Amino acid sequence: MKLSKRIKISITIVSLSVLLTITFIFAHTEGANIVVKPELSSEPSNTEVLLADESDDTKPIAQNEPFKRQGPTKPKLAIEDFTINYNGFTINEDTTVGELIDNLGYGDKEDYYYNNSGYVSTIGDTQVFNLCYPNYENTELRVVYHKKVSGDDSFISFIELYFETPRGIKAGDSEQHLVEVYGEPDEIKLYNGFKSYFYYFGEKSTQIVLDGEGVKYLLIEFRNAE
Repeated sequence: MKLSKRIKISITIVSLSVLLTITFIFAHTEGANIVVKPELSSEPSNTEVLLADESDDTKPIAQNEPFKRQGPTKPKLAIEDFTINYNGFTINEDTTVGELIDNLGYGDKEDYYYNNSGYVSTIGDTQVFNLCYPNYENTELRVVYHKKVSGDDSFISFIELYFETPRGIKAGDSEQHLVEVYGEPDEIKLYNGFKSYFYYFGEKSTQIVLDGEGVKYLLIEFRNAE
């Protein structure tokens, strides 16, 4: 009789222990999914419990599945993309026409005068000029500036580069390499057999012109002259 009572007491303790264990598990896994994954075996084994947090939106990646990039990350333009150095002289949006001429002159003087002293056109009360270095025939750098007809007010509106850009792109580089360095453009325009990639940075822009052989030149616009 005493033995029977001991067995009943033991069973009660075991049952209470199991109940407490189950209560403990549910108390600590509230808000989670419980996935029961049985192991197939001829021998008795413990059940494996996997907890998956519902607050985690990350989806598991299947084993041996190759990594897939979600899309190219577009490199952002920076102010450095609008600063170039030519023959030791730095040109950016703050450079004045006077500073440009003091440091680089007019290029080849004879060539300069032969090309109408750089005059291009007149738009309203503003004249448009361009200076080419080292000359107008073998241009490495072309600077276009606007000057008021009355007065001395002037500003550089844009420059054209026929040498390496601030990011290392140069004439002859492929379109694929251009996209690798600058990313996908904000806009593409086609004109007379040329393709122009536009990248915008506030009021400034970088335009890279391509022909059938790849990159032809780069145009940096500091401000809209209109």
